[in-house]
Amino acid sequence: MRLVLFVLLFTSGAVSASEINYQAEDGVTIYADWYAGKSAQAAVVILFHQAGGSARGEYPYIIERLTELGLSVLAVDQRSGGTRFGPSNRTVDALAQKDYGYCDAWPDFQASILAAKERSKGEILIWGSSYSAGLVLRYAALHGDMINGAVAFSPASGEPMAKCDSVELIDRIQIPTVAFRPAREMENPRSIAQADKLRAAGVGFHIIEGGVHGSSMLVPDRSEANMEKTWRLVESFVGGFHKP
Repeated sequence: MRLVLFVLLFTSGAVSASEINYQAEDGVTIYADWYAGKSAQAAVVILFHQAGGSARGEYPYIIERLTELGLSVLAVDQRSGGTRFGPSNRTVDALAQKDYGYCDAWPDFQASILAAKERSKGEILIWGSSYSAGLVLRYAALHGDMINGAVAFSPASGEPMAKCDSVELIDRIQIPTVAFRPAREMENPRSIAQADKLRAAGVGFHIIEGGVHGSSMLVPDRSEANMEKTWRLVESFVGGFHKP
């Protein structure tokens, strides 16, 4: 895997980052932003965005909250994404092929985890939103030895995820994992079935009143309710991996 650090520095909210890129196993170049934590032992949260999006579009507010805790953050542009929430997806922009699906982003997970391990001695948590949350659960089930924890917001399942669905693998999750879903999505039979499997596997599962889809439920100008209670749940979970 090739890891390149650019001289380019930029600011997201109140924190600065360096842009890096690295290659997935199949040769696709993945672009991401690295936010160094307060120590070399700080836990790393790897953020994967939802469908049609990018890290710089979905995550600025969340990155600011996580880095305030002293955590390192790697915010990734997967090969399946676009311009949702504004900024374009740099990985997609650089690709000749633009029609990668959700399951095609699977190699980007392993590459991103290896990139984080190159830059930090801290424990590794992966965080997903919608389709990437489904892939987070799948990764936690199949490769839990590579990471220390997982966070999933509105994990996708069903037809778009048919080739990489995590539902039948959930009972294999052995690492600390937490999942969140807005109450409005619990009317879907697939969501109910998935929730039952998560609870049976010992995964922390939270139904959020007033929440919106994916990680956006944590962002004040996207959510339809005060999410500070949900933030406390998130901070309690990720804080358990933090080493000052």
